[in-house]
Amino acid sequence: MVHYIKITESLPKVTDCSTETLVEYITMLQSVGFEGIDLSEVEEGKLSETEREQKRLIVKLPLIENCEAILDEIGSLQAKGVHHIVLQEGANRVGERSLCELFGQLKQCYSNIAFALQLSFSEDWHHKVTATCQVGCDHYYSTTRACQIHSPYIPTEKLVSLLQKLQLSTHINLLAFESAYNEAKRLFG
Repeated sequence: MVHYIKITESLPKVTDCSTETLVEYITMLQSVGFEGIDLSEVEEGKLSETEREQKRLIVKLPLIENCEAILDEIGSLQAKGVHHIVLQEGANRVGERSLCELFGQLKQCYSNIAFALQLSFSEDWHHKVTATCQVGCDHYYSTTRACQIHSPYIPTEKLVSLLQKLQLSTHINLLAFESAYNEAKRLFG
């Protein structure tokens, strides 16, 4: 089970809080306006210790042109124990050069954090994926039509196709994926 935190406005100052447990941290995030957090399963007594250890908190950060601000925020999140971060391009488009610079620095500074990139569907999306792949980004996050909020999504089939072309392992059975895609197309038009 994965819980998502979606940061919708500006980058928050998580360094201003001192928290001791995941529940306190999530409660603090909710109090400053974070969305998409379900504490019902995390609270005391609801999960066994094994189940609690299997949960992963994934934080979504908006991509902005200022790499230093993003790196500072990631440093704060790392100090709080966050190990999975999705960098999301929304209404503010980020240039290919800025993305490459950012991912180059992320690999050097935060090698123990798993990063994924969620891009908006634009004319240059495939250039951004190719460029970031070359500087070490190997996780890409696709979304569904129902989840698009601020901008068009990159269709999963296009992302998978490009990643295959770049010879990046997707761990996807392409025959099963194509079969499911064709069946969905037939059913939903």
